[in-house]
Amino acid sequence: MGLLDDLDQSDDLVARDPVDELRMVAAEMLEREVDHLILGLAADDLAALACDLPGHGLVARAIVGSRAFAYVGGKVGARLERADNTYVQLCGRFVVELHGRRVERRFPSRQGRVLFAYLVLQRPRAVGRHELIEAIWGGDLRANHASALTVLLSKLRAAVGADVLAGRGSVHAVLPPDARVDVEQALAALHWAESAVVQGDWARAWSAALCARYVTERPLLPGHDDLPWLDLWRRRLDDALDNALEAYAAACLGLGGTEIAGAERAARRLLEHNPLRETGYGLLMQALAARGNVAEALHVYERARTVLRDELGIPPGPAIHEVHAALLGRDA
Repeated sequence: MGLLDDLDQSDDLVARDPVDELRMVAAEMLEREVDHLILGLAADDLAALACDLPGHGLVARAIVGSRAFAYVGGKVGARLERADNTYVQLCGRFVVELHGRRVERRFPSRQGRVLFAYLVLQRPRAVGRHELIEAIWGGDLRANHASALTVLLSKLRAAVGADVLAGRGSVHAVLPPDARVDVEQALAALHWAESAVVQGDWARAWSAALCARYVTERPLLPGHDDLPWLDLWRRRLDDALDNALEAYAAACLGLGGTEIAGAERAARRLLEHNPLRETGYGLLMQALAARGNVAEALHVYERARTVLRDELGIPPGPAIHEVHAALLGRDA
């Protein structure tokens, strides 16, 4: 298993076979794509980018500064120094770090988290009070929430600062230009990954897809339900996870070598998440064939044919047919 691929976020950071695994892509990735280097930091249960939080910088420096990676350490050391960082994590554990200071424990309530998350995701748009009430209380009109919203905004401003929550009649969140919001970075990384796949830039696609995957695999604001706007964002991130797994599997196939196993795992995870994803079957078939398991790859085709017929009443599409035909020719 690779150092970063399928890292269990409940475990400590584990460097499994680091030299063999990272030498394939580390030099190029750490030089060009260091912001996508994913680290698991068990202390805060975060799927983190290398520069996100001070503790992650220490871990990253320990890895790239070790003897095995001395050839890349000098290229990224300066970029790991981020003392004045602003970071918002909305997927998984809720984290808000403003100018290097963690403030989420000062938030007034669960509603305060929902309010802040909504304003962050709506940036730079100013949001009216009626819309904020609906976002927080889900259209529940059994109580007058106007005064409750005023109190909530006051307490939230005390936690994050009046400069972060600007406006009175309408409110908008103001973050520094270099602020990192995990949801936004995941969607941007996915775009970069998909573009890199089209261009055949496998190292760039690998790192960007992994960034998108780690964020989108975590639930958005867990514990908050029955909010229509949150359901819409969750569905969007659910689709993004499918696309990230697909891009990651394609990148692993493009890189070849030890990354083929990562392609198989990502394709299986994609089909587990979305059994109707035809491209997932195609990627799994290619990964299995690349590992010498052609018979198993052909069995995956039969599985795809059965699932699509039983669920949708359609045959597999041209993309899977092409892979299947190539495998039959290879097996002949």
